[in-house]
Amino acid sequence: MESKTKARKWLFIVAVGIAGLLVIFLIALAIGNIVTGNILDKTIATLKSEGFRVSPEGLMPVCSDEENAAIPWEKAGKLFSLKTKAARDAYIKSYKNWSSLTREDKKALRECIAANEQVLELLREAATCPYFTLQPDYSRPMTAWQYPPLATYGMIEVLIEIRGRLALDDRNREEALECCILGIQSVRCYSKVPSLFQWFMQNLSIFDMSLTLCKETMSGVPVSKETGQKLIQLLDPQALKDSAATTLDVERLRLLDTTTRFLAGEKIRLRAWPRHSFFQGPFAGGLNFVARPIIRVDTSIVQRVMIRAIKAIRGPYLEAKSVFEEIENKLGNLSKIHFLARNEILLFGAWTDWTGRTLCSGGLLEIIANIEARAQVSRLAIACKLFESETGGFPSDLEKLMPVYFEELPLDPYTEKDFVYRLLPEGGFVLYGVGSDGQDDGGTSSSDDTVWLETPGIETEGL
Repeated sequence: MESKTKARKWLFIVAVGIAGLLVIFLIALAIGNIVTGNILDKTIATLKSEGFRVSPEGLMPVCSDEENAAIPWEKAGKLFSLKTKAARDAYIKSYKNWSSLTREDKKALRECIAANEQVLELLREAATCPYFTLQPDYSRPMTAWQYPPLATYGMIEVLIEIRGRLALDDRNREEALECCILGIQSVRCYSKVPSLFQWFMQNLSIFDMSLTLCKETMSGVPVSKETGQKLIQLLDPQALKDSAATTLDVERLRLLDTTTRFLAGEKIRLRAWPRHSFFQGPFAGGLNFVARPIIRVDTSIVQRVMIRAIKAIRGPYLEAKSVFEEIENKLGNLSKIHFLARNEILLFGAWTDWTGRTLCSGGLLEIIANIEARAQVSRLAIACKLFESETGGFPSDLEKLMPVYFEELPLDPYTEKDFVYRLLPEGGFVLYGVGSDGQDDGGTSSSDDTVWLETPGIETEGL
């Protein structure tokens, strides 16, 4: 009897202890909710005051069918096809290593181009439209919006480069230049849509291909005033930097939209919960409720971090690099209790370019800086060629290009100084930036420098 009494006594003590802990936990949770209750609201109010969206409503511009590039593009996607295995294999090899293509591969690609002429016509139509507008469903979370297939977009755009390179093989520079301009126009058109990061990276890839095609097409050949001025305008890399900022803003808005819907009681899973954890298990609902104070705080942290990145990425590379390094340090210094912010910033930092570099370790910034340097070198080189066609000689220095071609000379993003320019004794010029290592290697083709070498051209017919 005495042992039973002791057992009941211990059970009572344990029960009281558990109840006491539960009360303390609930009080702590209530205090946490009170303390953090308006943190996210304050963040949202700050975002509004700075002109940032806090709701996806009205995110996409409204335009007529005649203005909407998405309509001909979607038609092109439905018509595009690689009917034969030879065409598919050659297509894959073409964007991996053009020089590895055999005569049979190029024959298959020519047949592919011929079979997709209507697709190319639709791409030309799309590139002349002022907008590229998708139709989102604002009643659903942004994570559930349907975007056109990314793979199809990339595949049909590569057709432009294939046609351009085949034209170069045929020494048809006019057609190659047309493809170069079409690719850049497409990028500028598609970059206007507030889209996801994968779409933006595809745009960067296409711009990268078009830049290479432009240099190979224009080097050593006279350029007409109309073509030169068009390329100088189209190759302005600021449009890509603005597009990068818009893309980051859409990703920021997706997180905010998901979080606010979750906190409002919608059955929606926060994408940043650690994978393979209890937070995705049977007790997810209860644990998510318990974590609401953390959700508010961490969402506010991530919003502020991404706002800094969005503002920085529009500006000079060196300043943006410093901001992104601070973001990476912030991630490392966050307490483990901020697991949502850590995981969201990890997702934010894990976006990679086609070299595998991550955002925080330099992927996005480095690839934009690389393209910016090459685009600015191309713009300056084309302006020098225009100067030569109008005056009979290349400029003695780049300042001679102002104010006819540039109000201000473009700067090397890696140094924020002028690009290096030298006239060559045998005629022509070398124009280059120092590259990502910041070292002037003399503008040799084997160096890290971003180089345009203009030597006396064999062809006299201009573009």
